[in-house]
Amino acid sequence: MTYQSTTSGQSVVRAEINQSASDSTDAYDRYEDFVSQNFCKLSYRIERESNFEIRSQLQSVDGFMIGRFITTAGKGDLIRTRAAINHDANGRFALYVPIKGEQELQQFSRSQKCGPGSVAMISMAEPFIQRKLGDNDTIYFFMPHDFVDQRLMRNDSICARPVMVDNGIRRLVYDSVVSFQRDVSSMTDVEFRSAARILGELILLSFDGSADLTMDTRSVRTSSLARAKRIIRARLGDCEFCIADVARDCGISLRYLHELFRADGITVSEYLKQQRLQRARHMLENASRTTTVTEVCLSSGFSNASQFSTAFRQAFSVSPRDVLRRIG
Repeated sequence: MTYQSTTSGQSVVRAEINQSASDSTDAYDRYEDFVSQNFCKLSYRIERESNFEIRSQLQSVDGFMIGRFITTAGKGDLIRTRAAINHDANGRFALYVPIKGEQELQQFSRSQKCGPGSVAMISMAEPFIQRKLGDNDTIYFFMPHDFVDQRLMRNDSICARPVMVDNGIRRLVYDSVVSFQRDVSSMTDVEFRSAARILGELILLSFDGSADLTMDTRSVRTSSLARAKRIIRARLGDCEFCIADVARDCGISLRYLHELFRADGITVSEYLKQQRLQRARHMLENASRTTTVTEVCLSSGFSNASQFSTAFRQAFSVSPRDVLRRIG
């Protein structure tokens, strides 16, 4: 049984855990602590089994991290909540590279299974659920959100959308991540820093061939737009939240904010409304029998139930009440 974390140089961190239920009754608690300290804060809904085992090694520097998790009898949900996001302010993006076993990833109202032969991205700055369906062996590569924001205009669109790695650049990404994780322990800190950034560039290029891989004016605008969208998604349930609040929280002028969204082909108001409606639809589709349309309306940031119902019908060609009836 081991559980350790070490620092080499100024900011390189190495950590590992090798824990089983037979070693200690608090194996699951140690698992949670290890993940929360080294990856991000998560809540757990896991079936506790007597043959549970967890093995992991990771190395990180400057927001980049490569790690491998091997679990036996690890069936359950790992949940990233808005409260956890506010607690640790960890906004990294994680590439999932399954070696063995399937997982179901839920984010941005999408739910997709990811298994061997595919890779998938998740944002730690947004709520998500990682559903482990049994024994798993997965490599994770983390990138700072600023690194991704500066390169992808619509980074939320690639999350929870697994892609196959059968050939081409995605196969190169898969093989490179596996090799990087295998050989990282023999690299110097300087080599790790450089290799991690190069691998991050390759990963983003594989998800978006039009990715801007240079630190120029466009990358600054891309980063600002991504930050604005992230702020909007974080406050969808606030009825008082308005466009001026977005500009203020981003530290940019209202005029510049409008310019950023127009260049993206949508107005700020349209994006805010679109995201609120998507949130409402997700809530309605996952509602309990006692949930009401009014509750969903207010929780999605709409203050007028009639306007909400009209907007919902226009967007999805069905009324909120009809969606609730299907659930019931």
